[in-house]
Amino acid sequence: MTTKKNKSVWLRFLLPGALAIGALLVALVHFAFHSKDEWHGDLLSSLGEALFIAGLLGYCVDGVLKTALVKDVAGLVLKTLWGTNAPQEYVEKLRDSIGSIDRMSSTVEISIELSWYDVGEILKAKCTTRSIKHNISRSSWGASAPWLGHAIDGVPRSEIEDFEVIVTEPAIENRVAVSHRERWNVEQLQPFVQVKEDGSATLREELIAASGLPEIPPAGTCESRVVGTTYHRAIGDQPLILSVPALSVALKIGGPALRDLDFRARIGADELSLAPAGESLKGEHGFSHAGIAVWLEWCPMSESARAPAGAGAPQAEATTSDQRS
Repeated sequence: MTTKKNKSVWLRFLLPGALAIGALLVALVHFAFHSKDEWHGDLLSSLGEALFIAGLLGYCVDGVLKTALVKDVAGLVLKTLWGTNAPQEYVEKLRDSIGSIDRMSSTVEISIELSWYDVGEILKAKCTTRSIKHNISRSSWGASAPWLGHAIDGVPRSEIEDFEVIVTEPAIENRVAVSHRERWNVEQLQPFVQVKEDGSATLREELIAASGLPEIPPAGTCESRVVGTTYHRAIGDQPLILSVPALSVALKIGGPALRDLDFRARIGADELSLAPAGESLKGEHGFSHAGIAVWLEWCPMSESARAPAGAGAPQAEATTSDQRS
């Protein structure tokens, strides 16, 4: 079986070889034969011209044909998926929107540790989010700064405690993949934090620009890890927006307040089932579109359903409260 790598090696030698042999045959006919009317001269000249044109077209037209082919196939796939009754304008808009996506996440992992800031009233949520974004476009783009949602009155503001970025450039020919890593702790982040009136916090783009991290090139990846703290009511929620399409999303909930609360999780309109996993609750979801919210809601658990000390996470049947339905 011919692999993609072997195929690219063959093309790397085939196209310039066709150009070189074609030019050589044309030159040979011009200098070695007095007239192209001789059958062998005419044959060699035609063969040389054909090889030269084929090699030239291979360089110039290949990218254009691939782009056109991908768009045609995408339109056919969308038409097949949504049926022939879908309006053509809708299919075209959908195809164009997919074509405008320049990045996607292979995985998004969200871990939330819940503890009591004011027992029975205020929760402290320490959220760690890790994602791996892939550049699927033909141009480079830079890493983005994280953002934390609003805080509630009477508690400390939202705070970004740790931020790590790893940019990996893809392997090219004889060069291995190269990674660039930067990490900032809470003290290093303070000069770059912006807090809005509602208590939400974000980082100024100057942080990444000053770090010297390169942009993510085509086929490159950007792995990021953000640790942040927010505060919430005992009956509350925490939405986390997916900025790019994700192939998989994993949610983990833990912490001392876990046994006191009942949870409901959703990704967009889909319910996310939470199952006990040791001292935590875990849920996993497949593909999700950009702009979809991972929505975690909670409320105090009834005394009868509360897990006794040392019993670990609540049982699966207690992970969805009647109050939240």
